[in-house]
Amino acid sequence: MLLKIKTALATVVFVSHLALAQTSPSTETPKIYEGLQPIVRIKGAPPQLSSLEERMRFHKVPGVSIAFLQDHKVVWTYTAGVTDFESNCPIDENTVFQAASILKPVFATVLMKYREQHGLDLDANVNDLLKSWQLPTYVWEEKKPVTLRRLLSHSAGTIVQGFIGYASGETVPTISALLDGTKPSNSEAVLVDIEPGTKFRYSGGGTTLAQLTLRDISGTPLPPLAQQLVFEPLGMHHSQFAQPLTGNLAANAAVPHRSGGKPVEGGAYTYVAMAAAGLWTTPSDLMRFAGAIQLSAKGAAQTLWSQETVGEMLSSQWNSMGIGFYLEGDGPFTAFYHTGGNEGFRSYFYAHTETGDGIAIMTNSDAGDVLTSEILSRVNEIYGWADYQPILKTVLPFSQELQDSLVGTYEVKQPIQALLEIKKDGKDLKMNLLEHIVDVRFFVESDTSIFSLTGIDVSVIRDKNGKVKSLKFWGGEARKIAE
Repeated sequence: MLLKIKTALATVVFVSHLALAQTSPSTETPKIYEGLQPIVRIKGAPPQLSSLEERMRFHKVPGVSIAFLQDHKVVWTYTAGVTDFESNCPIDENTVFQAASILKPVFATVLMKYREQHGLDLDANVNDLLKSWQLPTYVWEEKKPVTLRRLLSHSAGTIVQGFIGYASGETVPTISALLDGTKPSNSEAVLVDIEPGTKFRYSGGGTTLAQLTLRDISGTPLPPLAQQLVFEPLGMHHSQFAQPLTGNLAANAAVPHRSGGKPVEGGAYTYVAMAAAGLWTTPSDLMRFAGAIQLSAKGAAQTLWSQETVGEMLSSQWNSMGIGFYLEGDGPFTAFYHTGGNEGFRSYFYAHTETGDGIAIMTNSDAGDVLTSEILSRVNEIYGWADYQPILKTVLPFSQELQDSLVGTYEVKQPIQALLEIKKDGKDLKMNLLEHIVDVRFFVESDTSIFSLTGIDVSVIRDKNGKVKSLKFWGGEARKIAE
């Protein structure tokens, strides 16, 4: 399984700062920092081995922090790079990052711990539980209610996949305004447009509705509730639901960056949807959390949750989705995991259910997804996990006709609105799309398919005369508008 992947001056600045950055392997750290390769590899080509720092330079990722779990305990950490280029402050194991959607399962465990202590019907209509807001009426309400169980397994039929947050200086809405989609909210209203319980559809809007439901029932906002029920008992001293981040943790916080190496203007975005995107934490804290989940699942003594509670969370609620967690494996599930992506941050959390091992990787860059996949592939080689196999591709030579036909400007409408450019660079073709794809080299797999070593697969659509008219990738289509 691999993660889904989504200026010259900046590059020079990046390289010069990274060369000065300190790395911090523990004495028992395996050689995770060398022998990395692209996640996509060309059949028959010699290995392209690089150090972690070299791959960070290539992807323009300022900093990365890793924690590894064995026998339910954090056994090593590794950090490289800097929090930001202005301060040139090295990343260390206590540097906090925005965890983004990784916190959805964290939030789910807070809710489930509250349920253990106070009782809570996961299958009740949330409108019967809410006091401060009501989900608008929908067609199937009487027979198929929206419930906490469905919200936490993304099967409630709610819209709003995710929230882009609010840049520095922007007015931040209340949670009710966010759910209503009214100003100053920059997202749609959270509504139900699919019959609940009939389809999986990822919905940060649904998670935010669950957050409000828990607040209304408990009478306590999520930040102090999470501290009391989960963070303090597990010793997660570098974890905080805080938007924006203040206090001691703010002094050692990573600064978010775009894919090209530039910092996000104004710094970290603010996320009203705390349960969907609002956690600051470290890989070590996430692995402490994972170890506690593993031990609870085994019914070990002195665990935070009951074996019954964690067994329910790690059971299929909808295909490979548990309560908060993605699940992996055929038959009995063998691992639980989640990805995270906020503006300028990319993170990953993965743990096996039986072996007691796992890994958390956090980066302060929109390009962190690809680097994370390369690190995971290296972990697979060292530990024999067999979870992150490389993708092997056969490369065909570029025909002059295909090269000439591909070069040009394309209009992208989905999933973003922007212009994409393909240009020649010597004998190579390179693609640029805002900060998302920066001078990425593409190879030919077939007459209708090109790919990058970073995991981007592009379908080439031709017109009746055989000329390239559009490209399909990332679930959208880019239409050619200029040669």
